[in-house]
This record gives sequence, C-alpha cells and structure tokens, in this order.
Amino acid sequence: MWKYALAAWLLAPCACFTFTAGGVGTKSVFTARFVARPALPSVAARMRPPVAACARPRASGAVAETETTNAPDSNAFADFSWTRQWYPMAFADVTDRTIPHRLELFGEPFVLWWDKIDNKWCAMSDSCPHRAAPLSEGRIDEQGQIECPYHGWCFNGAGACTKIPQAAAKDDAMLARCGGIAYSVQERQGLIWVWGEIGGRVAPDPLTIPICEALEDPRFCWIDVSRDMPYSADMLLENVLDSSHVPFTHHQTISKRENAVPLPMRITAALSPVGFEGDIPMATPKTSPDARQTKKSEKSHLC
Repeated sequence: MWKYALAAWLLAPCACFTFTAGGVGTKSVFTARFVARPALPSVAARMRPPVAACARPRASGAVAETETTNAPDSNAFADFSWTRQWYPMAFADVTDRTIPHRLELFGEPFVLWWDKIDNKWCAMSDSCPHRAAPLSEGRIDEQGQIECPYHGWCFNGAGACTKIPQAAAKDDAMLARCGGIAYSVQERQGLIWVWGEIGGRVAPDPLTIPICEALEDPRFCWIDVSRDMPYSADMLLENVLDSSHVPFTHHQTISKRENAVPLPMRITAALSPVGFEGDIPMATPKTSPDARQTKKSEKSHLC
C-alpha cells in the first residue's frame, strides 16, 4: 500500500493544465485545473516527474529522441526525501469548511479541517491520542478546533490537546502530554498543500511550494475538476508527460491521428532532485517544420 501526491503544470498553446494525483495501490485521485490564457510570446511548462523520470533519457526513433547537455550528478540524489516536500491535497474553494475531512498521504490517514477562528486549514494524524478514534468522524467545535467523536477531547491546529471534558479540573501538564501529531499546511493558488514530513526539526518553508506563474497573471481564468482514476499516480504522470500519444488516444476529440509528428526532446540543464529543464519543438497542424514553435520547460520539480 502506498500513496503519494503529484502536481504538474503544462501550458499548451491555449491553456494551462494543472493536476494533482494521489494513489493507493492501483487507484488514483485526479484533480485538474484548466486555465485559459491570452497569447504570450513563449510557452512555458512546469512539471513534477517521479524519480524514474530523472534517469538517463532513452531514445526511441525520432519520437523520443533526447539530447543531454549536462550529465546528472548522482550524489545530488543522496539527500532527497519524498517526505520533505509539499503535496497538494485538495482544492480550497470546493472543500467544505464546516466538516472535517479524512485524507491520506503515503498511506497514512490524516484529518483536514478549517479553523474559522484563525482562518486557516489545519491537519493532524487521524487518530486521537486517547483511544485512537478517527478524528475525521468528529466535528469542528466553536473554537475552530477538532473534537474527537469518542470522548470529546479537542485539539488545535498545532496538535495540542486543549480540552479533556472528563478531567476534574484543567491541568496544563496533563494537556501537554495528550497532544497529537500535526502536519504543516499552507493554502496557495487555491490549493491546500501539506508538508509530507511530520515531527521535523526544521519548519518547512512555504516559499518552496511550487507555483504556476500563469495563475499570478490576472489575464488568466481557470476551472477546477476532480476525478477518480483507476490507476496509480506515477502512471498518470507518465501519461501526461507523453505528448506523443495524444493524436491516437484522443483521435477526434482533442487531436487527430494525422497530427502525429516527431517530438524530439532536448534536455538543457543537468538532471537533479529538483527536476530538469528541456525544449520540445512542437509543430501545430498544417504547419511546416520550419515554422515550429518551441515549448520550453522552464522548471521541472520532483514531487
């Protein structure tokens, strides 16, 4: 059983496609954001591939031809951690703020809720430290804290126990011993991000959350879509990175078979744990090879 989340941004000539995905076994949860944009002088792409995508590029005829300008530094991957990353878990605007939500990250369940007093999203392990009852089956109390459905113990966004109804008197020392495990949570660009590592010595930096520059441009507009997918998240990401399948898999929907063209990729920067950079010459239908435009991957981040 495994679960991880991915986020990727792909700006096509007329749209920005943002997705997040999480999988347990062979099931994925897919959320997508489609962003319409005005004509810009260049087309940028931001992607977050799995570790396998940072292996040496493989050539397969003209379609998958690659050129590496800088060899990857094998030592750069030594300190990479899947948990010391930000993961997008939900769309903020469509997530009900009046009830707690059970989510999973790396197969571990946690409860996500909205603190109406501090106006922020909170998360902690979905297990009450008292008798392991699922906090997600409880409620958000009048103070914006999560209340256990079993004995009514309450916890704030830092995971600290703030109330034990069965205690004869308030005992701060006892409350300090009864806290749960909290996650770091941030909301950015309409997505709720959760830091994968809990109990770390260093607080995560919100500025390291990857963003889609297009969403910072007031000329853009977007819609958000969520959908369950019957396969793992790494397979979903590989599919999105593989542009050559579009004319065939999506014939007569968003493309046509006759639109298939070679898609050579040129890696333009050294592969590393933070991703890669590359250029993909793209030819639109009825356009000669000489008139091709370049789709450039500005940044590419591992998840």
